[in-house]
Order: sequence, then C-alpha cells, then structure tokens
Amino acid sequence: MGKYREEDCSYCTLFNAAYLDRGLAMLRSLSRVSGDIRIYVLTMDEETFCVLQDLKLKKVRLIRHDDFATKELLSVRKERTLSEYCWTCTAALIQYVLTYHSEKICTYVDSDLYFYQNPFCLIEELEKAGGSVQIVEHRFGKGVFAEHMLRYSGRFCVQFNTFDNTEESMRILSEWAGQCLEYCSSVQDGDRLGDQKYLEEWPQKYGCVHILQHEGGGMAPWNIHLYRGREDAAGKCRIENKYSRECADLIFYHFHGLQMLGDGKADMNIFTRNLGIQKELARKLYVPYVRELYQTRTDLMEAYPYLQRYFKQSFSVGVTQKGKRRLRMNELAEKIYCRLRDIVLKSRKKRDFLFVGDTDGTNGDED
Repeated sequence: MGKYREEDCSYCTLFNAAYLDRGLAMLRSLSRVSGDIRIYVLTMDEETFCVLQDLKLKKVRLIRHDDFATKELLSVRKERTLSEYCWTCTAALIQYVLTYHSEKICTYVDSDLYFYQNPFCLIEELEKAGGSVQIVEHRFGKGVFAEHMLRYSGRFCVQFNTFDNTEESMRILSEWAGQCLEYCSSVQDGDRLGDQKYLEEWPQKYGCVHILQHEGGGMAPWNIHLYRGREDAAGKCRIENKYSRECADLIFYHFHGLQMLGDGKADMNIFTRNLGIQKELARKLYVPYVRELYQTRTDLMEAYPYLQRYFKQSFSVGVTQKGKRRLRMNELAEKIYCRLRDIVLKSRKKRDFLFVGDTDGTNGDED
C-alpha cells in the first residue's frame, strides 16, 4: 500500500458569485469521479457562501472569506484587482487547509477545471516520484511564440498544485505566500506574473518538487493544439500527443478564457491562440461543458434571482485580465513576429463562436 490512500486526499479552490456556474461544474465533476475526498471552497463573497451552504454538496466544505482573511491579506485587497487578490490567496488557502484542518495532503484546483476521470492517479505519480510538492507545466509547445509565452507567462501554471503536510512543503508554501503578499500583479514584465512565475525556481531550489508528467493533467487552451482526441473501448476520453504519439487518459481540462455570450452561445477563445487545433476534439470538450454551464445558470437564477446580475451578457466572467507587456528592445523581432501572428489568428475568430444547440458547429479535422 502506498503512502496515501484516496481518502487521505483533500482539494481546495476559491471563487465568487460570478464564477458560481463554473465552480459548481468543477465541484460536481470532481465529486463524481472521486472517492471519499474533501473539497474546501473559499467563498470570496457572501452570496457564494449562502448558495453553496444551501445546496449542501457532498464532499464540499465551506470556508468563509471573513473567517480566512488575515490582516495582511485584507491590507493588500484594496490595492489589487479581484483576479490579483484571488491569486494572492492561493498559497494561503493551501496553508490554511493543511494547518487548520490537519489534512495530510492538499491540491489546489482552479474553479474553471472540469474533471473527466479520477485525479488520484496524479497524486500517486507524486508519491512514486518521492516528492512532497507537485506542479504542472503550461506545455506551450515549440517555436518562437511558445518561447515568448514561456518567458512572459512562465513555465508553470497554478491550476492543479499538490502539497503534502510536511515541513519542507510548508516551508515552500510559507515563502510563496509571502511573495504573493509582496507582489501579485497581472502586469507581464518577464520577471513576475501573478502567483505563478514564483514557481520557476522551485525545481532547482527544492529537491522535493516534482513536475507532473501525466499529459492528461494540464490540458488547456494553450496546448490543445498539441493533441488529438481518442476514445478507448469503454468510451473514456483519451488524448494523443501529435509528436510523441503517446496516449493518455484525459483527467481534466482547463476551460480558461471561455466567455458565455448569452442565448446558448459562447466564445471558446482557442482558435485565435494556435493553429492545428482538432475541431472534433474542441467540439467534444466545449459543447457538453457549455451546455452544463447554461443549465447551471438557469437553475441558479430560478432558485436565487439575485444572481442574475452576475450572469448578464455584459459581465465578462471568462475574460482573463491582460496586463501591459513590457518588452525589452532586444526582443523587437519577437514582438513583430507575435504581432503578425496575432493578426493572422484573429482572422479565424468566427471558429471560436459556439452555439450549443448546433452540435456540428465545430466538427472537422485539423484546421
């Protein structure tokens, strides 16, 4: 028997009322595929706390923001955007779960993830590697633009980050939380970005840090172009790396940047990122997810009419805040290349618009 059983695992996340539809989709998907786990939700406003308390979701434990926030967090809250403040809270939330709830191991998950299979296999990978902390790469791919993204967005994404309750893990968490309190901005300056570029030095600095190798964990809009969709005999979703030809079970997908446009429509925001996206894979991922979000919104607004203001079309719940990217002069050629690339990709914008009543809207092979 390994060091950890599934019942030893806990997860944590945070979101506010504007992300209730996505947060609920994530919580339900994780609960559905997992065993006896605990999912701690830091509710960033009172509306979210009241709705989740009323829903009484199995495996979910609520943390009220006012019970969680320290004086230090509250002091920087007024100086930061909502996104920046949420990033500031991430490390502190993991610390809180491990310390005040005495969990053996805790994994932070973003609220816009969706789980297709049990993520315990990812925790088992950490254990087999002999590590205490596990982080996930963006996996941008290769080329000039991939190098550009790597430099400014960072090698690692804070989306599924695991820490066990050991001295070395807690030391890393404490340092990370302190860094985020000091600076946690959306401005991409090549040195820091939000909470995630602090992870750059971890693999070299700490011997207990393991980089996730399972490609079914960490699939997202910035790397979907690297994969083809597959299905096994049991109908489970699998992905194949186009270059290595290796296949893996799809554990979760990160629906970053998705915009709900109202009337059953959505903007996937993926075809303007990269060439080579398999349209059939995009359809299989996005159509069911968008349908679930719209159904969840409908149910929420019927039960809690005051939530309607959060789900209006004008409220861009899926837009990632863009910082000002300060490029150095010696990167002028890269800047020109990225600008031209952006112009070409924007011409494909219509491919990102999805109507969930039209299941053939994104059929096809490679674009």
